[in-house]
Amino acid sequence: MEEATHITISYGDGIGAEIMTSVLSLLMETRAPLNIDTIQIGKECYEKAYPEGITPDGWKSILRNTTYLRSPYIMPNEKGNVGLEEVLNEALGLYAEFIQYTPYPSIKNQTQKRTTLVRELKQGFSSSIEYKQPQLSYNALYQTELDVFEKLVIRSFEYASLYHYPSVKCVGYGHQQMSLLDAERKKRFKRIASNYDSITAHYEDIDALLYSDNQDSDEDKIFVIPDLYFNIIRPWIKNKYGAALYLLESKMSLGDELSVFSTSDNALSDLEGTNTSDPSELLLAAIMMLNHT
Repeated sequence: MEEATHITISYGDGIGAEIMTSVLSLLMETRAPLNIDTIQIGKECYEKAYPEGITPDGWKSILRNTTYLRSPYIMPNEKGNVGLEEVLNEALGLYAEFIQYTPYPSIKNQTQKRTTLVRELKQGFSSSIEYKQPQLSYNALYQTELDVFEKLVIRSFEYASLYHYPSVKCVGYGHQQMSLLDAERKKRFKRIASNYDSITAHYEDIDALLYSDNQDSDEDKIFVIPDLYFNIIRPWIKNKYGAALYLLESKMSLGDELSVFSTSDNALSDLEGTNTSDPSELLLAAIMMLNHT
């Protein structure tokens, strides 16, 4: 008998319970060998004076099982509260966030392709300025960031292989203040890409990406981007490759050992209890989880 995979889940707030119930019923039909722990997160936890939105028992379950499927939650707007997603990223050492955009299936847009944004989560590097220091100091400044970048790029190409993406495009910093780091990132990206002959690899400055006239929205896309540019590229991606479409957003956040799977985090509390919510985003996240585990 196949050994069961231990996972942690949370029902969250708003439509969270409804869509998680639907997804779990489908997972049970797959006969996937899962051993499920349920934890509490979100509004009730914040109101019980847990400023991170999760209980100590919840933390223990996630660390023990290493795989976490999360429904949307609500964070009350009160002083001292911290967003659970940011806390998870930092506490669990998550460095890569795969955001997969899938057009909602219909006859009108069934030929549209997937777009995945691979966000490089901050891990000990937040400066946007290079300092002209001796060589030894330069190495110390960038070593951690570059090691994490390599792991993220390898994960991106493995993801492309698993989900049959034809190409991976990495976005560079594209300005003089980060030229030394950018050159090293480009070199490492190309070295890793050379191990994946069936996947086309591109390293492109952010300016070249944003102002390109290349009309290639009918192809599957993977974009690897620095966290610094996330709030710029995310709306650009959704507008360019999802114009006039309803895009499903599913997320997979990875560290060396732990992984978190979630949705666009819109709890839609006004729809709670109406039995009208679409579980498709969370279902896609659960599929990503099954493939990963």
